[in-house]
This record gives sequence, structure tokens and C-alpha cells, in this order.
Amino acid sequence: MAVAAGYTHNLALTGAPGAATGSFSGVLYDYATGHPITGATISIAGRPSVQTDQYGKFTFASLPVGEVMVTAAKAGYNFTTTTASVNQNSNSSKSFSTKQKLKQTLFPFGPTQIEGDKYFNESRHCYFLNGVPCNEKINVTIDWGSHTPSQVRWILPNGTTQPDAVSGSFISRTFNNPDMGSIGCGRLSVVAIDASSNESSPVYANFDVIPPPQGIPAGSLHSNTQGDTLTYTSDPYVVNFFEVGLGGIPDDIPVFGGKNFSYNLIGPISATVNGDGIAVAQIASKWESISVAGIEAETEVSGYLYWVYTKEGWRPSGLILFSADAELTYTYQFMIGYVPVFGTVDHTFDGQGLFELMDWDLDGNPALSLIKMPIPPGPLLWSWPSDWPPWMPNILAGVELASGAGFADVLSAEWYLGGTALMWMQFPEEPHLDKLCIILDYGVRVVAYIYEYVLYSNSYDWCFDGGARGTGVAMSPLSLTPADISKFRIMGRNYFGPNYAIWAPALPQQERLATLEGEEQIPPEPNEEQLLQFNVFGYSQPSISADGNDLLLAWVYDDPNRDPGEPTSINRTEVVFSRCADGNWTEPGPIDDDGTANFSPRIVALADGNALCVWENANGHLPNDTNLTEMAAAMEIKAAHYDSVSGAWSAQNLTSNNHLDRTPRIAATDNGTAVAVWIYNEKDNILGLDPNALNNIRFSKWNGSNWSEPSTIPPASA
Repeated sequence: MAVAAGYTHNLALTGAPGAATGSFSGVLYDYATGHPITGATISIAGRPSVQTDQYGKFTFASLPVGEVMVTAAKAGYNFTTTTASVNQNSNSSKSFSTKQKLKQTLFPFGPTQIEGDKYFNESRHCYFLNGVPCNEKINVTIDWGSHTPSQVRWILPNGTTQPDAVSGSFISRTFNNPDMGSIGCGRLSVVAIDASSNESSPVYANFDVIPPPQGIPAGSLHSNTQGDTLTYTSDPYVVNFFEVGLGGIPDDIPVFGGKNFSYNLIGPISATVNGDGIAVAQIASKWESISVAGIEAETEVSGYLYWVYTKEGWRPSGLILFSADAELTYTYQFMIGYVPVFGTVDHTFDGQGLFELMDWDLDGNPALSLIKMPIPPGPLLWSWPSDWPPWMPNILAGVELASGAGFADVLSAEWYLGGTALMWMQFPEEPHLDKLCIILDYGVRVVAYIYEYVLYSNSYDWCFDGGARGTGVAMSPLSLTPADISKFRIMGRNYFGPNYAIWAPALPQQERLATLEGEEQIPPEPNEEQLLQFNVFGYSQPSISADGNDLLLAWVYDDPNRDPGEPTSINRTEVVFSRCADGNWTEPGPIDDDGTANFSPRIVALADGNALCVWENANGHLPNDTNLTEMAAAMEIKAAHYDSVSGAWSAQNLTSNNHLDRTPRIAATDNGTAVAVWIYNEKDNILGLDPNALNNIRFSKWNGSNWSEPSTIPPASA
């Protein structure tokens, strides 16, 4: 056969016996390199053409015995026609070349086997990973007709050759660790050589040495040599799927200002590669990857990464799903004017994203495509501005902050904040952070009794998408003047509802919700924290005292059964009481249900097992249009004695002066006596900061059976 200049190709033909017909097969290969020629067209006159396969093999069946003309053709080669004989009970082959000096006639292996001890044979293909140590013993059985082999030459994929002497028709060679991982990428072939230096055509082993999949570091892989199935497993290695985020958020945005907002999907995974040319990495773990305003949260990451080896190399695919669902609570400190305020911040994180793995770059970094989730139909939590992306955000970071500071022991200033940060990502487009928006509502309100006054409120709407826009202003220092007292209004009662003030004293927290759903009740463990009442009045002002092993608890309850049908009634608050004996809390009940507004209870246990309670008590049933100043003038001090034997309370007024008496405190001695003190202001001034309306401190003593007349502590002794 004539070939392109400088190359010789051998066509090996094998005849098969038959009565009047026969068949033969051959191998077309490049003599110089030993590599098979695939996709060549082999023709015999009067017969359909055939194609050489990936091993250079072809076969014709049912040919007449005798001479046949065989032609090979492939683009880039200039073959000549070859004459071959189809004989009964014999095999023959010839090699023709355009070279001036011809080789001897070359004989291929006859029925020849190249098989591994474990991982491959003629019918079972295997892929070894280049650069990863692995052992395999290769066995070669030679049937070379009349030729007796004296040696074989192993032709490695990396181009090197290794000869071995052979005696007989069988030889084996163990490619010890790490040879199977370092012979280069490609296929191993074997050539037999006889004593006259005649060479057979090469026969290829049914395995390939291939590079590890992109994205799996070769240094992390090791082979598992147990059994007859080749498997490579990796040690955990870190993959940086993506890092998106933004720093330098404007300082005047509450909570988020000056902080970073980032989402980094970086974490360890492990992969498995088998000898069939398939690799899988399963992801099912939690990675700490969300950072919002300095708070870290975990993300649940799941998915599969796949690689399949083809003629073009490894083809990656896979899906990666991340979901974030976390709640974090931490204390927060800030200033209202010159007053330090401590509060609690609740962060919630909700995120999701589904990514398709498209490819890996040369540095082992994945190329991802984000599957964008459509906006669901129906009402949404926000109005959707036209400049927001038309798909759901990937990260929602909610924040709720509630904190306060007491002023003059009668007012509380509450700083509130509620809002959300929304983050949209995009892949493979860059930048991967498409938009970040922060939406906040915040302000300060002041509460006195059941009145509230919003001192100021504000909102912030800030987005970053290559530029930034923002609305809203920073908070101002807190100031409250006497004129502002007239601006207080009765607060709403949005806590009323079917689940208002549910009493569940016998259950620990984990069974409490189950009980509400009708599940079996389970007694609490000793010393376990209990939540006694759900969805209560927000200004319950609880007071607790211990009597040996028992506990006494008093608090303010906003009773919806008082003045029903009057949503702004100011007479609903009453002081209620419960006692815990042997770990069991009694049903709460009123200490003195006189139909008037009650506030600021203080309870103390006495040495004889009884108890005392003092509180602020309105001096009558007040009309619903009563303002804060009028209510302050109606506040008196009331006291009650608890008889532990009968379980009954007996109450009496300590004051009845039609002026402001507030903020009672009580203490008891070991001999059963007690003293109660409170603030009195004859000008009904809540703050008591007016030089003409200063506060006085008054007291009354309990001698074991009666209270003394109230007295004023002289200013010099105060």
C-alpha cells in the first residue's frame, strides 16, 4: 500500500476456512507509530465497502476462495491496491510499502489475547487515570502461526517502548505502582518480534489511560484495588463555586451600614471515578457562607456533579442546589442621643439557587449557569419596582430589632426596625451580583401605660446595581418635651386573637406547640425553662418572688372581656397572679378585679408563707377619651395580702389623693413585716423634671396585719 511520504502503513488480512467461500479480517495501522488507522474505507470489488473501527480492524464475510483485490482509502493518504488470497485452513497477510527498502513480510497476531488480571479484558474496557498510582498485571497470549516470538515490545502511550524476552506463547508484565498512572495518556500496544527481527502488527490493550476529570485534583485521588472493579476516590478538596457580595454599604443605613454583604459558595467535596469513565461527586453538607452585617449563617448545599469520558475528553454536567434557612439572634448596642440602649436583633436568612454545571476552567474552577426562578403569581411581600430583575431574589436577609431604654422609670423609649435585604445573582453573566436592595422601616416610639407616641419614624430604600440610589435620613437624638405628652395616643391591640394569652404551664417548649395541635402532653423535666403564656400583652411588667421551693408571679394582663366592644378601652389592664408549687403552676387569676386599670405590680413572699403585692391602680372606671395626663392623675397605690391557706387575696388602697402615685416597690423582712415605697407628684408630672413639680418619695409599713398611713420621706433624707 502506498502512503503519504515518510509513513508506512500495514494491512494485515486473516483468512477463514470455508467450502466454497471464506472470510477474512484485517488491521490497518501506521507502522511508524503503531497506532491504528480508524475510519478508513476498505473495498473489495463486488462487495459492499466496510470501515475500520477505532482499533483499525475490519472484516469481510462470505468471500469466494481465491485472489481478491483490496483497496484502502482515507483522506490524507495515498494507498495502493493490495492483492490478497482467501485460502482454506490457512491465514496469510502481506505488507506493501512505497519505501525503497522494504521490510520483511509482517505477520499479525493470530487469535491473541491481552487481558489484565483485574480490570480489563477483550470484552471489558477500562479507563486508568494518568498520574494516579495503580497496579495492574497484563497477560499476553501469542499465536503467530509459523513464527516463534523471541521477545515482545510494549509500546506505552507516552511513546516509550519497553522490551521483554519471551519463551513460548505467553508473557505477562506487572505495571507496578505507579506505572499505570504514569505511562501517559492513550493506549498501550504490544508487538511480537521473532529471531529474524520480523515484527508482528501491534495489538492494542482494551484500556485507555486518560487524565483525571477537570475539577478533581489529581493529587487528591487514590485508587481502590480491592476486588475487580477499578475505583478512584478523592480526599475532600475545596471547590470555589462562586463568591459574590458587596462591601461599603452606606454608613447611615441602620444595622447594615458600613458592613459587608456576601455569599460565598466555597466548601469541601469528595469525588469517585470508576474504570468505566464515569465520575460522580455528591454534595450534601452545610457550609458557613452567608455574611450579612458581620453575621455568619450556614447554607445547606446539595447536588451532584457528573463527568463522562468520551472521544472528545471528559464532559462535565451536574446540578447544585443551595438553600439558606436560618435564624440568628444577638444583642446590639447603640445610642439614642446620649443614652446607651441595648436590644435584641433577630436576623433571618432565606435563600435558594439552582445552578447547572457547564464546564471547568484550567484552574479547576467551575463555570455555572443560574436557573432563574420566575416570580410567582399572586400577592407579594413588596411592590415590584420596574428596575428590579424579573426573577426571584436568591437571598433574602430579614432583620427585626426591638430594644428600649427606660426614662424616669415610667416611660420606655423603644427603637424598632424591620426590613429586608434582597440579593439577585446571575451566572454566567458578570458581575455575578446583579442587584442588592435594602428596604427598611425604623423609628422610635415612647410608651407610657397603654399610651404610645411615635417620636419619629423613617424608611430606607437603597439599591446597588453598578450605581446606587437611596432615600431616607439618619436618626435624630431623642428628645421629649412636656408639650409632647399631649401627643400620646392609646396603643393598638393587634395581639388580640384566637391564640391570645394561651396558658400552657405544664409543658416544656418543644411540646408546647404540639399541645396546641392536640398532641399528647408531656410533663416538663426538672429545672427546665417554661414559657407560661403565649402572645401576651407587650407591657406585662412581671414580678416574681420565691417562698422556699415555691414561686409567686404577678403580671399585667390585658383582659379582652373587660369593656367588650370597646377596642380603645383603657380599663382592661389588671394584675393577675399564679403560684408554682412542686413544679406546677396554678391557673392565673386576678388579685383584685375592681374593673379599673392596673400597672406596675411588685410581689414579695413573706416569712409565714403568705405574700404581699402592690401596684398602680386607677381610682375609677375611666372614659375612653382619657388622655395621658388625666390617667396619670388617676393613678393611686393599692396593696393586697395573700393568704396561702385559703389562696385568697384581700386588697386595700394605700393612697386616694387624686394625684399621680406611681412605680411602687416593696421589700419584706424575716419577721414578716414589709415596707412599700413609691413616687408621688402633686402636679401629676410624669417625668418630674419641672422645678415646680418635683417628685416625692412616699412609703407605708406592713406590721404583719395592717398598713400604716403613707408618709413622705423628707428631701434631705431621700
